[in-house]
Amino acid sequence: MAQILLIHSNKNVHDLININLTTYLGAHIIPRSNGEEAIALMEILPHVDMVVAEAQVMVDGAMEKTAEKLVQFIDDHNLDTELVLMGEFAGGKDGTLKNGLIVKNPLDWEGAVDAASKILGITLDDLKKKILPEYVPIASPYFHALHSSPCDVFIRIKQGEGQYQYLKRIHRDDTFELKDIQRYESQGLKYFFILKSERDAFATYVSNALVLRLEKEILEASADLDPATQLPVLGESHDLALRSIVDQGLNVSTIQLADTVIQGMISTTERSKVLGPLFRQIIGLPAGHFFKKGQITLMVALEILKLKNPALGLPSKEDATAKIAYAAFFTDLKLLEIEDTEQLEKLVMYDYPDLNRMASLDERTKGIIFGHALDGALFIRRNPEAPLDVDIIVKQHHGSMNGSGFKTEYAQLASLSRLFILCEAFARQFIYYSEKGRTDRPIILDMQERFQGHPTMEILVKALQEALKQRENRA
Repeated sequence: MAQILLIHSNKNVHDLININLTTYLGAHIIPRSNGEEAIALMEILPHVDMVVAEAQVMVDGAMEKTAEKLVQFIDDHNLDTELVLMGEFAGGKDGTLKNGLIVKNPLDWEGAVDAASKILGITLDDLKKKILPEYVPIASPYFHALHSSPCDVFIRIKQGEGQYQYLKRIHRDDTFELKDIQRYESQGLKYFFILKSERDAFATYVSNALVLRLEKEILEASADLDPATQLPVLGESHDLALRSIVDQGLNVSTIQLADTVIQGMISTTERSKVLGPLFRQIIGLPAGHFFKKGQITLMVALEILKLKNPALGLPSKEDATAKIAYAAFFTDLKLLEIEDTEQLEKLVMYDYPDLNRMASLDERTKGIIFGHALDGALFIRRNPEAPLDVDIIVKQHHGSMNGSGFKTEYAQLASLSRLFILCEAFARQFIYYSEKGRTDRPIILDMQERFQGHPTMEILVKALQEALKQRENRA
């Protein structure tokens, strides 16, 4: 059995490589977060057959040259360990290494599996003999918004080391209800499986179903309909849209879905007559912190923009609304690479005051957190629907000019970035107090303390206080 170290910061790519190398090649996979961890293991376990790794991974907020470290270590110790490097690496030539192969796209898990197979001498015919149909996992929440499936759906049962049986549980065009999916989830199921050849059709089907539901229940709904009644579908669609983008990347379907969710967030905000009750409705939803924080951030920001205060240096509400809404949706997208759902719900609430708590996190998680603002900014630039300069808000949303780490460089930031930072800080504190049942302290006091000594933020805190007071008087 081949022993393979696997280093990849994207959870979905990591899992797909893991399951394919285990299933197809019968390999023993040992995950590692970065090159240093892999080298530390190789020093005491020299008979590693192969390392499959991203060319670069984030460590402590800085980019580690993982490929260079691994190549140097293997050369220095004259090891026979083979390499599959994912991403650009200047040390390679024509897609090859002295002791391995390069897969140029760091997300091309299929290319990585093919390269590993080639190195280990396993041919395509060998793979076909070993396993005929290829299945891909689909997280169970994707089925929450569906009542039928465009393809057959399976569950997977382990039969032995690297051996699985796939049992059909939903037939193509069968109808089912949410409770049917929840019954599987109550038994510990996290993933259903579909044939790999059906993946694109399934993804498009889910996206279209969510878009139609959002258009019908939110965007085309009667103006007299209470926005609070629309929040459950918006929250569920928001979380699924984020997951879809992480799983599939940006394509026609996910771009349309994200834009529809964002328009739903704006519509719900602009039609709400009172903030307090709607805030409490949001807190009570089964949706995660990603949606709750983003929606409250948008609502508070639009109230400040309504003041039209020239002293704030902000653009008009008309110019800024879409930018703030897109930022509220995309800022924390890259955090979804953290696989522990319970931990993720805590980490998405972290900000500058939580730096000491972050010190105890493992290196991979810290790398994702400290780099997610810059990574998110680079990602959103590839979205043709995103408003101009929204990437600046995403990059600066933790107070850092360059998008690395958590800082207080407020005076140097764009005005909309400062507005977003304040409103997101308010949203975090509102969620925290609500979940703890605290009513003994106005949140505005926390904002005054948090941003004391930063004049460009202090003026925004005063504007926030004025905006909330005006909204209360209008109600």
